[in-house]
Amino acid sequence: MESKRSRLDFAGASASSDRDPTGRRAQESRFPLELILRLTTVRSMRSTTTLAVAILLLAAAAAHAGSGRIIKVLPHYLDMEGKHAVSPSLYERDAYQARLRSNPELVSGIRFDFKWRASNVDKDKLRIRIEVRGSQTLPNKPFVVEQKIERKGLFGRWSSATVSQEEYQKVGKMIAWQATLLEGDATLAQQRSFLWGAGLPETKSTPETE
Repeated sequence: MESKRSRLDFAGASASSDRDPTGRRAQESRFPLELILRLTTVRSMRSTTTLAVAILLLAAAAAHAGSGRIIKVLPHYLDMEGKHAVSPSLYERDAYQARLRSNPELVSGIRFDFKWRASNVDKDKLRIRIEVRGSQTLPNKPFVVEQKIERKGLFGRWSSATVSQEEYQKVGKMIAWQATLLEGDATLAQQRSFLWGAGLPETKSTPETE
């Protein structure tokens, strides 16, 4: 009996010894896999955190970026006294403007009145640029007048830029215009007339007569 038991114990020990290496291999194979999964999770979390920080920085930069708007632009012809109307009536103003357009000899210049609004800007760098295309200018070379404007208060306000009589003679009959609100070299807002994108019509030359 003892010999049989010893044989069984030896067989059981042999069987267990045969199974143990397989178990160790399984554990050893699972260890690198778990390590890879953990490293992948850590890297994914780091990437997510980096992306979130980048989004927050971009949002903060956008919140502090300057913004502006040109609400309305009204170009007005001026008479020799610098007036654009003879009475406060809008009807009288439109009629007087039509008269000045039809009689260039009565015009001393053009004043562009514009209503604008800006926030989060450096007031010392605010400028308005007016580009005018006329019968005397080339299509790709509009007349440009640019000047500094002052920011007063937090709400929109009216400002103006004027084309002088001498400059008006170089422009000729106004065909189209474009107004640009600038902070330094950065464009905050822009507004243009309907014909600005259409360009100027080609000028037909008159044949000389002998």
